[in-house]
Amino acid sequence: MERFAATFALLTFLVLALAPASGQSVRPFAPLHGESADRARDGGVIAGKILGVDYQRGVMSLRAGRGTIDVYVLPTTNIQGKSSNYHTIADLRRGQNVEVFTSVQGPRTNAQIITLK
Repeated sequence: MERFAATFALLTFLVLALAPASGQSVRPFAPLHGESADRARDGGVIAGKILGVDYQRGVMSLRAGRGTIDVYVLPTTNIQGKSSNYHTIADLRRGQNVEVFTSVQGPRTNAQIITLK
């Protein structure tokens, strides 16, 4: 029991000693160069037609309604086909109809789920 109490006291001390003294929260990572430090928020669902895909930058241009929007396709984006098969950005083609569940972080609209229609 004494060993447990000593271990608990040591861990408590380390946690308190390493906690930020200024009261500021610690960010788990710094934003990448050129990325916003804003937190992501829900961007809604966009249904439209693919106008083009920049495979190197990971950006898909969509015609949605009367306008166009650039949507970033992340490595974590799920791309689903008509038969529930999963796809990659290489499977996205100009002229395809898609439904995109998005998040917005700063000025960027990011695709979370893309469903090919």
